[in-house]
Amino acid sequence: LLLLLLLLLVMHCCRVRVDAALALGRASAVCRGDRPLRELLTYTRERLYDPLTGLLRPNSFADLAEALLSQALPAALAAVRDKDGFTPPQVLELLLDILASNDNSSNPLDDGHWLAGLVAALGQLRLRNTAELAKVLHVVDRQLAHEEVVTTHNAVLGCACLTTATNLAVQLQHPAAAAVLDSVAQLLLSYTEQHQE
Repeated sequence: LLLLLLLLLVMHCCRVRVDAALALGRASAVCRGDRPLRELLTYTRERLYDPLTGLLRPNSFADLAEALLSQALPAALAAVRDKDGFTPPQVLELLLDILASNDNSSNPLDDGHWLAGLVAALGQLRLRNTAELAKVLHVVDRQLAHEEVVTTHNAVLGCACLTTATNLAVQLQHPAAAAVLDSVAQLLLSYTEQHQE
């Protein structure tokens, strides 16, 4: 199964590659070892990072097939789980790096849906501890502030931020969960009040 998914990733049809990437992310939960994780991380770095500098490439949505594949990779990464059912730290760090290094300055097209997809992927993570949760919530808060300054089409980024915060709060099974849920409720309330004016 793993070899078939890896073979499908190099096919020419973008829809097949998108589905193969998503399936590879989900396969990590049932495969022994960390090979699906390693392959997906390598594939993501090959697609999104410059091999010479090691930096994230600037956004370019000129090739629709490549743009669709790039937008599926965060969701595929978010589906990866370790043997304990949590998101591996490498996945969290890669997603946070992609968000922090995002560069749309030379792209004539809006990157709102790309950012929303990245933020939505953060909401699908199964975080191991409150330190990881704090990192993610900080990034979500920053993206929500970005939405307020540079509004995306249909506020897609703001919606993704609020959905992600809610998803993370619901996943919490910790004594401090009630406090986090209250914080998320206040965040949702302040955002909706600001946008009703």
